Amino acid sequence: MNQLYIISCSSKGKIADVEKRNYAVKFEQNLNVIVYSHNNASTIIDLIESLKRQEYSQERYSINVILDNCDDNSAKLLEILGGARLWRINTDIKPIGKNKSIAWLLERILSSENTNAFIFLNADCIVKPDFLARVNAAIYDNPVLMGEVLPANSELNLMTNLANLRSKIRNKVITHGRYYASLGSILDEDVCAIRQDILEKVRFAITDYGFEEYEFSIKLANANIPVSNSYQLYCYKHISESLRSIALSDYKRRYKAFITIKNNFLYLLTNKRSFKAKELILSLTYPSSMLFIILAFFLFNVSFYTNTVFSQVISIKVILLLLLGYACSNLFAMLVSRCSFNEYKNAVFWLLFMPIVFSLSLLQGIRLNMSFKFTLPKKFLINKDFHKQIIDATVSDGKKELPCQLEIRQNDTHSQLIFMFNGKKLSSSKQPRVDFAFEEISEKLRAHGFNLKVCINCGYFKLNESIASKLGGEQGYCLFDNIDKGSKAWEYTYIWNACVNIISIKTRKHILQKLSEIEITKKD
Repeated sequence: MNQLYIISCSSKGKIADVEKRNYAVKFEQNLNVIVYSHNNASTIIDLIESLKRQEYSQERYSINVILDNCDDNSAKLLEILGGARLWRINTDIKPIGKNKSIAWLLERILSSENTNAFIFLNADCIVKPDFLARVNAAIYDNPVLMGEVLPANSELNLMTNLANLRSKIRNKVITHGRYYASLGSILDEDVCAIRQDILEKVRFAITDYGFEEYEFSIKLANANIPVSNSYQLYCYKHISESLRSIALSDYKRRYKAFITIKNNFLYLLTNKRSFKAKELILSLTYPSSMLFIILAFFLFNVSFYTNTVFSQVISIKVILLLLLGYACSNLFAMLVSRCSFNEYKNAVFWLLFMPIVFSLSLLQGIRLNMSFKFTLPKKFLINKDFHKQIIDATVSDGKKELPCQLEIRQNDTHSQLIFMFNGKKLSSSKQPRVDFAFEEISEKLRAHGFNLKVCINCGYFKLNESIASKLGGEQGYCLFDNIDKGSKAWEYTYIWNACVNIISIKTRKHILQKLSEIEITKKD
């Protein structure tokens, strides 16, 4: 009955969707695209290029790329391509996963970003030129959007078609119906969009046991914030499924649901969660289609024994009616999702493959001994090398420039810089901000007659204290274009960057004075 109600709500919601299709937003919002990548060098360039070719004002969106323990050449390719801000994560546990990476990044940029909404993508997908324009229209009325991934390859095998059919019904009917039924949904798709004010209200935080997307979805339901499935939010990627991959995906989903229920079970008995949040937690216990059929057939066989109490309570007709209702609900769902004739044929194949997939899924659980490697040990949260990156730089002795390396170590409480040259290391103390660590190392090098050639030691560089306090001292302004070209724009740069225009830090006072004179002249 619950499923039929949700499907009927989805059917009614289709009418409202038609009315929204002709709605045009009067202005472009500021959008921030966050791309998660782990060794996706072969695909991420295509995605970034497709994002740079958007039919959307370039000053209205930015691109952030999370490189989660990448050991391929993704970083070098992206640095050459440009147009994206890179965030490197290097930890002992590799990789830490998409949701933990997103939570880590949001902790650092949420309060300082001038944006209206965040869009989350995987690096193995690609988008059309009107992607951001569609998101801009959809996010205007819906605070949290969940999209879907469509196959980019034209020729699909049978198992891929079956997986796509299940995904289509789950997104376009179940999630869509739950939205119009004013119920919560799990935000577990590869593409989604969330308004900044929502992320400021409901924190997307790292959890000890993982599954941040499940916990965040429960928090959204508790705050009465709906999760909508949007026909405008979609991307493409090459998909190839097999029986084993579908079974493994089913096992992961069930295991996530089991752990989430276990960790939130006590909330079902208290008033700390709203009705919607409790319903969403309970919805994770709904049996799968195969389990429902197995149970129905079991009851059907038991009911043949006329002398039992069960046969007197429930007749065969009632069980057949339940099975018929289940079949009708699935048929209704396919009608609502507007399935093609081939998809109806695939549904018949899915009925045949369901027992195999269900059995393989159980075997996966037994083989993995119910310990699928999603969780991280608690020591990860206090790992001093949680965020570490190595940068190539140069140091000058006044006569020539010599190559060196800088290792930046950061966590939530302190930053540290290690200067490496000719096999020797010079470390800073643990500082509250990374710019303080750079200043300490720079002073130590100057005492020995060396100058570290990075932006923070350049006369054209200006470090705004309010910005530095928000970004941990990582960024400042480069004033070269303001002085040399009379530009009015403030160009952000990392303090460890370098270019051919670097001049002595002793000229900084003169540069700032000249900049103020230019601004006064322009006002006059």
